[in-house]
Amino acid sequence: MNISALPDSDITPLRDSPSNPAWLVGSCENARTLHKLVPTLQTSDATETTPVAALQCVCVVPSIPEPLPADQWTAETLEASVEQPLLWTVTELQTVISRLIEAEKPGRLVVALPSDHAMGVDGNAAAGTVCGGILSMCRTLSMELKRKSIAVNVLLVDTDACLELPDVAASLRQQLALLLDLDSWMTGQEIWVADGSELGRKRP
Repeated sequence: MNISALPDSDITPLRDSPSNPAWLVGSCENARTLHKLVPTLQTSDATETTPVAALQCVCVVPSIPEPLPADQWTAETLEASVEQPLLWTVTELQTVISRLIEAEKPGRLVVALPSDHAMGVDGNAAAGTVCGGILSMCRTLSMELKRKSIAVNVLLVDTDACLELPDVAASLRQQLALLLDLDSWMTGQEIWVADGSELGRKRP
């Protein structure tokens, strides 16, 4: 399969399984941190000869915009901060989904988002918009694709907690292994991997 259609993506196998490898798609800082946190990740250049079956299990890691107060928003900054990350994520998922359906293959798709921005960070509503849009899209895709045996889930990760607390990092690895396993039928879920005291949506 030619994966050159996935622009500016770093493709990294999540586990060493020739028959059913799992892949990390993303080139942002969050993707690099996730790669660091999961010791089974193996760095690989994006190849143009990867067969369709090799992309059955994929974790997509979008970029999250830098803080930008609402009074500084312009059409240009919103395009860069909101439209581009959302469009990138939709494109990555749609590319994999269409090839899975064409090949009549089951699939396991995960989108990894930062837990703090999904809950809400003061001064960065643009990031919250990106996370909210992706969460809603993934819930809808999970319903649409269930009949095609394609599962779609979201993993919300507190990278600081994962870096500081071995138990949280272990939970991250376990959740990824479960969500990217073709024998698992979990779909439509939002799973939090974070320090328990920080869980829950923030309120004003």
